[in-house]
Amino acid sequence: MAIFAAMDAAELKQYFSSRELPTEIRIAPHMVVTNVPEFLRISFICVDMWEKDVEKCPSWVRLQLLKDAIEQ
Repeated sequence: MAIFAAMDAAELKQYFSSRELPTEIRIAPHMVVTNVPEFLRISFICVDMWEKDVEKCPSWVRLQLLKDAIEQ
């Protein structure tokens, strides 16, 4: 598993909104996001609802994977 730089949800939302995003992107060998805007919308809803440590939230991990894939 990748080690992610510390960003909070607001910073991550700003990161994604400040970039031109692809429609589809592979974020892991077994994961392809086919609708990035919808993926972001749903993922941030899940992160906002998560009541435990955000770093253990599956949606948070996938958002970080998306960020890493965009930067490559």
